[in-house]
Amino acid sequence: MRVNFEWLVAVPLFCAACSSTPATESDLGMGSSVDLTTGAPDLTTAMPDLTGSSIADLAVAGLTIASPAFPGGGTIPLKYADSMAACGPGQNVSPPITFANPPSGTKSFAVRMEDLDFNNYVHWVAWDIPANATQVAEGAAAANTYPQAGEYHPGTYGGPCPPPKTTHRYRITITALTVDHLGQANGAASAAVLGELAANKLAEAQIIGNYTAP
Repeated sequence: MRVNFEWLVAVPLFCAACSSTPATESDLGMGSSVDLTTGAPDLTTAMPDLTGSSIADLAVAGLTIASPAFPGGGTIPLKYADSMAACGPGQNVSPPITFANPPSGTKSFAVRMEDLDFNNYVHWVAWDIPANATQVAEGAAAANTYPQAGEYHPGTYGGPCPPPKTTHRYRITITALTVDHLGQANGAASAAVLGELAANKLAEAQIIGNYTAP
């Protein structure tokens, strides 16, 4: 947290007969002792009491996201990969996501997963997550917990599945929204959902995981 204070001390300059001679350091009292206390404003009350506080304590955190399944920048476990043989095979289970510190005015959330190394291909997007939620549980896609869409498996979650022997980065984003419900039905086109997310976004947080196909 940055605390800025602007101190303005006005030192009147007097000139005889409006002389155009530039003021010197001596005229301004530079290099000598000048009493500026008389009539100077009391600025002590403007300084906050930081006793016992650290900068970290005073900072206001924004929306955050994490996954119990993998650390940011880490490897997405095989369980969450697609179930096709070429992808692992995994179990095609949507990963657990936790989030915190939403901005004031949040009415709902949406979560999505995109392949950063394949034109931000949408593997999953789910929306109308209640404003009081703090997580999206593992397997929420299969349980149809929220309205959802996807391009890889239309209408639901499709886990990571890059080409053989290659690694792709998958970005999972939580979006805080200004509306309780999006005007999209379950299984809607993901492009239409993303358009509404952009139009109603308050804040976003992201986590990236990597997955390597066998």
